[in-house]
Amino acid sequence: MESKLDKFLKKTAVRYFYIITIISIANTFYFWYENIEPFNYIVTVIMIVNTFLLFIPRRIEYQVLRPFILLYLIIFIIILYPIVIIFWKNGQITPFLYYLLTPLGALLFLSFKTFIKLCIAVFFVTISVFILAQAIDIPVTFSDTPIITSNILTIISFLIIMIFYLYSLNRKSYFALLDLREKEDIEKKQSNAQKRFDTEKFKKIYDTIIHYFEKEKPYCDPDFSMAKLSRAINYHPIYITKAIKANQNVSFNVFVNTYKIRMVKEMLDKDLQNKYTMKYIYLSCGFKHQSTFNKVFKEIEGITPSEYIKHKATWVKTSTSSMEE
Repeated sequence: MESKLDKFLKKTAVRYFYIITIISIANTFYFWYENIEPFNYIVTVIMIVNTFLLFIPRRIEYQVLRPFILLYLIIFIIILYPIVIIFWKNGQITPFLYYLLTPLGALLFLSFKTFIKLCIAVFFVTISVFILAQAIDIPVTFSDTPIITSNILTIISFLIIMIFYLYSLNRKSYFALLDLREKEDIEKKQSNAQKRFDTEKFKKIYDTIIHYFEKEKPYCDPDFSMAKLSRAINYHPIYITKAIKANQNVSFNVFVNTYKIRMVKEMLDKDLQNKYTMKYIYLSCGFKHQSTFNKVFKEIEGITPSEYIKHKATWVKTSTSSMEE
């Protein structure tokens, strides 16, 4: 699908060939009317080429047309070369105006880099005209009337094409901005769609993890790991990590330890520390070492296991006293 800018440039190319064809026809009629050789033959070739090219941009996409535009501009420089030399030999510089338009065509239809290259090319072509005109003898001369009329035609043609180029360059910037905004909107929509998809996907994975933890209590295994969870629920570790992060904003280890501490608290709330040792309790909940258990408990609850038991006993006494009153 063509972008807005490509569609605009394609239409602009068609308009350009309309303009240049009309200019070519006008020059052809004039040079044949005055019977100015060899210009009548050269401008006839230019007219035929432009008339033929008028129908091509309509039938192909701009990106297909684009490489041929550079070829066209180069051929345009070459075809004009003998005309420029002959006019320069007769003391006229107006045909050089067409060479000034060539880089602008590159800036409009191609790129700034190509514009610079054609500026350099036109500079050296112009220098070569001065050198070659001194080195060769050209017998073609003009009377004053054809020269004046030809100069007027050239200046009018130059101004028409120049105005067309400048207007089109301004419009090109507008369509380029539209394409940029459209691209940003598409990328934003794709990003939002991807975020929604990720949110739904990670929520599904998270729900699977929760169901597995509630039913199987895998965290009671001291050697429980991400790899074991991955094999159990058939999700990649990266997805598991992202799912936990997206829903709880914690790491896998913190998530697992939270379940372990929750189970410890449930056992302590049932006063099982009076029936079993603390070692039995923390081993049953998946801790290997008491130091690790104490550290994790304080990180999550803000107090040590002993302090938790004391606070619980105090809370029970307070509750009992309140009930008796």
